Amino acid sequence: MGIVIQIMIPVITVMIIYTGFLFVTARGDVAKITTAKQAFLYVIIGAAIMLGAFVIKTAITGTVEQLKGQGLLPIINYFYA
Repeated sequence: MGIVIQIMIPVITVMIIYTGFLFVTARGDVAKITTAKQAFLYVIIGAAIMLGAFVIKTAITGTVEQLKGQGLLPIINYFYA
């Protein structure tokens, strides 16, 4: 997951810059502005999905590690020992 995040942060940054370029080159054309708005929306949705996946992964990993450390789940201790 760490590698995916390291790859996606620059990709998201470049895509936000590209959508800004689309807004600048639209020059008041309603169709091009609509396309730029859609592109920006998709970039933000993609970034939110990536952030959400990272948060869920971190929460699950932290919970499992905490339960494993306390010995509350012997089955986890068996598999991760």
